[in-house]
Formats: sequence, structure tokens, C-alpha cells
Amino acid sequence: METTAIIIRMIGVLAIILGLLAIMAWMAKRWVPKLKGGENGVIEVLVTQMVAPKRYVSVVRVGRKNLIIGMGEHEMTLLGTIGQEELQIASKGIGTDREVEGDA
Repeated sequence: METTAIIIRMIGVLAIILGLLAIMAWMAKRWVPKLKGGENGVIEVLVTQMVAPKRYVSVVRVGRKNLIIGMGEHEMTLLGTIGQEELQIASKGIGTDREVEGDA
């Protein structure tokens, strides 16, 4: 009888822990996007490409501008800007199936 009580108690504690994890996951989904700027934020990363270990080039939309940003391990550098039409042509040229959205 004592073994059964221990097993029931263990299952109860496990259920409480899983419940707390589920609540934390729900809170993370709800609050973390708001901390990052959310889905409706002003900044949107359109494309990121690794060019060397720990070196990336990203196209980031800020408002209506598309910025080309070089990123290293400890720095970010504005490389230039790209128009929406040029971005569409470039995205088709690199073999991506994804259409880049935006106002032309």
C-alpha cells in the first residue's frame, strides 16, 4: 500500500511540474514577441545569409527602407541599402522560393 501511495504522489508532483512548464511556455509565446518588437514591429529581418563562420549578411526592413547589414561576432556594419525591386530580383537569383513582401 505504501508503494502505491508513493507512486500516486510522484505522479501528482509530475503533473504539477508539467503544468508549470505549460504555463511558462504559454507566457513565453505571449510576452517574448512583444519584448522583441513583435510581429508588427518596425524592424523585420527579410533574409540572412552566412558568408563565413560567425559572419552574416542580412537584409533588414526598417519602415520602408531595406538595409544591407554585415554582422560579425561583436559588430554590425551598414553595408548599404537595396530597393524593393532589386531585392525581388536578387531573391529569385539565389534560388529562394520565398517571395519578399513589401510595398514597391
